Amino acid sequence: MTHGSLAYVSSYARPNPNASEPSSQPGVHVLAVDGASGALSVMQAMGSPNPTWIEPDPRNGMLWACYGPGRPRADCSIDAYRIAPDAGTLSGPDRTGIGPGSPAQLAVAPDGRFLVIANYGSGEFVVRRIDPGARLGEVTCAVRTQGSGPHPRQDGPHPHAVAFTPDGGYLVTADLGIDLIQVFRLDEHGVLHEVSRAATAAGSGPRHVAFSLGARTLYVIGELDGTITAFAFNPDQGMIGERSQSIATAPADHAGSQSAAEIALHPTGRFLYASNRGSQTIAAYRVDPHDGTLTILGFSHEGIAGPTNFAIAPDGQRLYVNSSEADRIVPFRIDAATGALTADGPSTKLHAPNVLSFIPS
Repeated sequence: MTHGSLAYVSSYARPNPNASEPSSQPGVHVLAVDGASGALSVMQAMGSPNPTWIEPDPRNGMLWACYGPGRPRADCSIDAYRIAPDAGTLSGPDRTGIGPGSPAQLAVAPDGRFLVIANYGSGEFVVRRIDPGARLGEVTCAVRTQGSGPHPRQDGPHPHAVAFTPDGGYLVTADLGIDLIQVFRLDEHGVLHEVSRAATAAGSGPRHVAFSLGARTLYVIGELDGTITAFAFNPDQGMIGERSQSIATAPADHAGSQSAAEIALHPTGRFLYASNRGSQTIAAYRVDPHDGTLTILGFSHEGIAGPTNFAIAPDGQRLYVNSSEADRIVPFRIDAATGALTADGPSTKLHAPNVLSFIPS
């Protein structure tokens, strides 16, 4: 692609009980990133409201967006947008129904041949073929693991995360409903084969995962208990090892509920960040280069309300928080030496931003 640095962001339409028709609020936006200031500006707004996740697919020149049912007992869907190679703008979408449930996250296989779906509502991890022309094709595999947990939301399996290891060799999944992390190998036919698994603390509700630089440590953020759990990980064999640490994502004086959400490693591998919607904060950690353990650096809260998701710019200079309850994306500068966050410049006004992804030049 020849365009400058861009970002894609999804947004929600808050329900209006007085409205007779569904919201027409655009659900997908293309943002230009100012190279000097890091400021974001909306270039394009389109698509249906309320995508639960968006996933850029540079190999196929696509952006995938998944949707829960628009009405009770309706099917879910995935929209495929084509990314213009010269400008990065979107065209389409091409919509595919995927049956019942509520998809929570998507991941594209490194070779671009398969799309993996964490379907929170149906309780399955589903693989679908990406056909020539980047159209969503047949289901090649569906995996459901039985179980439950002690929290009221853990009445059964509720897949929430799918992420390929940095080298693309394995798929790591998190099931919020049964406190389970699994590692799979995806074969050439699009079938998942379990390689290893590990349990998180009962009632933790694993939501998303991240890897240390070199992937020797696997980090799992627990939505329900507000913790990050670190596991030893062998990226060559796909084996999860022992738990090495559990650390809070909320300040020690936070007395309210926990609702941890996003987790991401800084491009240098020296720092890790996590969001918590209970304390309305972003936590910053230093990563030990030898064993991957975390040391808290501090918490940021300026302008943050509803931080379901955040993203770090590809150059590692800024972190942008989707402050969904305040209708804005809030920028923070990252100190290159310490990893500390500092509020940095004006926010970008956007209706209920939810998931943000950067595309480098």
